[in-house]
Amino acid sequence: MTELDLEARADVARTSLFVTLEELDRRRHEALDVRHQLRAHLGAVLATTALGLVVATVAVAFVVRRAVSTRARRRSERWQMLQRAWRHPERVARERPSVSFWWPIGRSVLLGLASRAVRG
Repeated sequence: MTELDLEARADVARTSLFVTLEELDRRRHEALDVRHQLRAHLGAVLATTALGLVVATVAVAFVVRRAVSTRARRRSERWQMLQRAWRHPERVARERPSVSFWWPIGRSVLLGLASRAVRG
């Protein structure tokens, strides 16, 4: 190979490298451009936001409903307890636990997710 052939091959390799570097730089700019990313992924962003709002609304509604119904539920449980005690004094203790096994676990998971969301 002559010196000119080597220079020509080096020029081709250099040009190819510059094209690759320019493409990488363009992709980096696109990846870090928030507006571009929002435009490109608008559907996913809207779906995730809607899902988050639905989950938050359901969680708040559940907590509010439970807080509002606490007095009535306790009153009902007390009447049931008195009825059990009257009918079967030997079985005064509750027939079933008032809180299911899954309630504390779900509560812990929801509180963890909420605190993670608040911290960012």
